[in-house]
Amino acid sequence: MNDNLYKNALIVLLSLEAARMSQLSADFLINLCAGIFILPFFLFSATAGQIADKYEKSGLIRWIKFFEIVVMGIAALGFYWHNLEFLLAALFFMGLHSTLFGPVKYAYLPQHLQKNELMGGNGVVDAGTFLAILLGTIVGASLMQWQPEGLFWVCFSGLAVALLGWGLSFAIPSTVASMPELIVQWNPLIATKHNLKALYAERELFLCVLGISWFWFYGATLLTQLPMFSKQALGGKEDLLTGLLVLFSVGVGIGSLLCERLNRVWHGYHWIVWGSVGLSVFTLDLYFATPTVLPAVALSLEAFVRQPSSLRIGGDLLMIGLSGGVYIVPFYTFLQSRSAEQHRSRVVAGNNIMNAFLMVVAADMAVIWLKAGFSIAQLFGFIAFLNVGVLLFLFFSGMVRLLNVSVESPAPKN
Repeated sequence: MNDNLYKNALIVLLSLEAARMSQLSADFLINLCAGIFILPFFLFSATAGQIADKYEKSGLIRWIKFFEIVVMGIAALGFYWHNLEFLLAALFFMGLHSTLFGPVKYAYLPQHLQKNELMGGNGVVDAGTFLAILLGTIVGASLMQWQPEGLFWVCFSGLAVALLGWGLSFAIPSTVASMPELIVQWNPLIATKHNLKALYAERELFLCVLGISWFWFYGATLLTQLPMFSKQALGGKEDLLTGLLVLFSVGVGIGSLLCERLNRVWHGYHWIVWGSVGLSVFTLDLYFATPTVLPAVALSLEAFVRQPSSLRIGGDLLMIGLSGGVYIVPFYTFLQSRSAEQHRSRVVAGNNIMNAFLMVVAADMAVIWLKAGFSIAQLFGFIAFLNVGVLLFLFFSGMVRLLNVSVESPAPKN
């Protein structure tokens, strides 16, 4: 939540006051923010995975959440002084905070949940994650509209969320360090090289990581382009974008929570296929449902709901989110249950590196696509077809074996 609250508040501030804070353009600074936030995932994910394997995880979480309080303090000073250097530094450190937290979070679950509980546990985590992304995005952008009081409330909210997270971290049960004798490699380049090499050597896990990373590619493409889609393709006002974001995020939450019940009917890895099919079908339908003529005046959310195409477009976004939740939760469950406890955090870290890489590729692809003169709706149709190719690749390159592995199968010893 705090990542998105702060990042979106900063983007709104830069769009309004970039000329006062820097000689650089607002567009350049906003794109710079995206790069600065994701950079720590490339630099420090491998080292973060080693730290998470070496030390007890609940204690690590408390230190990481305390670090978040410090970062929000730096951000508050940046907002108060209108100091761009402080604001960008805080953004980098928030990226570092998430880089450190990811391997701990996902590697912690298998140490406290039974094999048959992992699907439900991951469903709760992923549902909470997307709803927090939604809430942070809406709150951060909305608070900055309240000038001049907005700056105070962004700072207050960021510090409050960080303090709440730190306080809740003391309720997390302690666990056993997975590999206390591990020697941490502090050189990020060497650590990253070794991490990716080891991950590639484990074929099933590597295919699983590719499947997860494709989800983040797909989701990043949709979420990044949704504001312009709402404005340029649907002729909507800001509240329409909020409604579309709510539909997508609630869909992911429902799909994630649904996985545990679906798993009782048919073990969850098979649902990956149906989730992937749903992503393509409903994204392609979104392309066909997009109006070819813009309305004469910008549509509010209420006015959009009265449009003939609104039910179809809203349903597509809800079902894209639901299909994504059904698709991603079994992948995370497989990653946790099939990786050895001694290096599970490093596997998650390798996954985070690949996720970040494909999200950058998604952003670059979208820029090239739109500069070539194609529409955002056509971009959505294109990734729907790409998704079919990715599913076929994962299926015929080893996913058949993955689908036939039971949720209750034990992880390898090493």
